[in-house]
Amino acid sequence: MELPLRAGNRTLLGILDEHVEGILAKLPREDDVLGVVRGAIRKLVGVRGERPVEPTIAAVAKITGLGVRTLQRRLVTRGVTFRQLVDDVRREIAVSELERGGASIAEVAFALGFSSPSAFHHAFRRWTGRSPGSARVT
Repeated sequence: MELPLRAGNRTLLGILDEHVEGILAKLPREDDVLGVVRGAIRKLVGVRGERPVEPTIAAVAKITGLGVRTLQRRLVTRGVTFRQLVDDVRREIAVSELERGGASIAEVAFALGFSSPSAFHHAFRRWTGRSPGSARVT
């Protein structure tokens, strides 16, 4: 392991090091519990073509490798509730999907786990102050 490589390529090493640094910079820090939880929630909701899994705190705790109580305590210390994070992630996905186009309002509502397009309309108006139709790209 400590012997130098005979066929080492310093140019390639520099490129790979730069690439790895870029990837590491994008990963949430270990102390960034909100980023980790948001990522776990994204895994559970918003998958096109599949019925999403309801993002419960137990499901997110399992994905993050934390206990439910530990996760709850960490969220409380950051002044946020689990429900707020779920709403934030759903809002971000909804706005992104509607602005991108390609999916109907009903498809977006279904992908985010809403029981009906009407329930999605109410939530979207609460989140943004406007209707889902106004967010669509024409």
